[in-house]
Amino acid sequence: MNQTSKSNSGETLSIYIGTPAVNLAVNTWELLTLEHGIKPDGTVQSISEDSFSKLKDPSSFFTQTKSGKNVPKALLFDLDPFSLNEVRQGVYRTLFDSENLINGKSPATLYSIAYDSGKIYLDKILDKIRKMADNCQNLESIMIYSSLNGGTGAGVTSLLLENLADLYERVDKIGVNFYPSKTVGKNHNYMDYNLGYSILNVLEFLDVSIALDNETIYKICEANFGGSLVYYSSVNRVISQYISGLTAPNRLEGALKIGLGDLKDYLIPSPQLKYLVPSFAPLTSAEKVYQKENTVYEITDSLFSKGFSLIDCEINKSSIIAGNLYYRGDVMPNELAQTLAEFEKTLKFTPASTRNFNVSLNYFPNTYVPGGDMGRYMRSCCSLINGLEFVKVLGFLKERYGETLKTNAFQHWLKKYDENFEFFGGDLNNPLKKLDETIDLYEKNETEIIEEI
Repeated sequence: MNQTSKSNSGETLSIYIGTPAVNLAVNTWELLTLEHGIKPDGTVQSISEDSFSKLKDPSSFFTQTKSGKNVPKALLFDLDPFSLNEVRQGVYRTLFDSENLINGKSPATLYSIAYDSGKIYLDKILDKIRKMADNCQNLESIMIYSSLNGGTGAGVTSLLLENLADLYERVDKIGVNFYPSKTVGKNHNYMDYNLGYSILNVLEFLDVSIALDNETIYKICEANFGGSLVYYSSVNRVISQYISGLTAPNRLEGALKIGLGDLKDYLIPSPQLKYLVPSFAPLTSAEKVYQKENTVYEITDSLFSKGFSLIDCEINKSSIIAGNLYYRGDVMPNELAQTLAEFEKTLKFTPASTRNFNVSLNYFPNTYVPGGDMGRYMRSCCSLINGLEFVKVLGFLKERYGETLKTNAFQHWLKKYDENFEFFGGDLNNPLKKLDETIDLYEKNETEIIEEI
């Protein structure tokens, strides 16, 4: 167990690109406002309504206006106007800065169309990001939410990251990325070209990629919250609870802290090994939350099991390079230290690993969303793990994209918008080469210490 502490938390900008990301934004800020005692219109509840308000600092994620309103440090963009129109008409229509809700006129299903369409809005987007950044005292990170196989998620995100790389070179770019599911969208081969383009461009510009899989989270909701009918809001609220736990050290007082600006230093041994598996525990319905004690050991053990990872991975099946654990609620330091000392002996680590987890701890339990599936747990934990289990995900991406190339599916259509495959460096096989390089580097970590490249 590596104890970490930071007195000053940096600020974070949140950028949501494409429909899945915009939909997630609503549920994420729904939760963050509840945690900080902020109403849907951005005004603050009275102290009597939130007795812990003095121990919560929303400034890392919210900007407070002169009138006392709290505005998310967030920008939402989608080429499809529908998702943003829903935000403008929804419960949180007055929470966000209206100028930071930007949409196009029609959706784009292909990366190259989205890239070119995004150029129309690029200056406006960058200007809004610049204004948010200028209002920060200590900009630590930019979180970019996008889907790797979506047209807007691939094309516009790549266009934006190309510019952010130069403008905010010293600010960590943290991707929260929706990876393709094994069955959903399997027959939409054109989406695989978006995936291939993301492998070469979106992921290349990111310092960190936190990997999510909606199909896996959907199954988690089915298994834990009962019933066969699972809504997208249920999936997004699971992700939101995870984002809340991950960002809690930047927003809430705690005994041990891991800031978002620490992710690259703690978890990424070399630039190509940037893929992190997120998990959350416990995952108990609101109705059953008081039927289980969920000890520190139990929730820690759950984090390394398949049913709690937010992408199809079983961390305990392969060697671990590095990991962060973010505990909340009724967790005593002595009990935690003893638990981790015992638990770390049961796991396999790579030769370069410190064989210890970096730990964050604060005493605020997660917040229950009224009407939501998840309960308010006395204690909970989320994790970020860099390990060789992710090689299976990379292998799946290689297989899926490779099968599409073999069939030559949609390539006649692709050439219409990317005639010489310029977006792929002139060769559609380049994503496969990139994946092979990354897989090889991960596998070398199994047997030897890798120097930073």
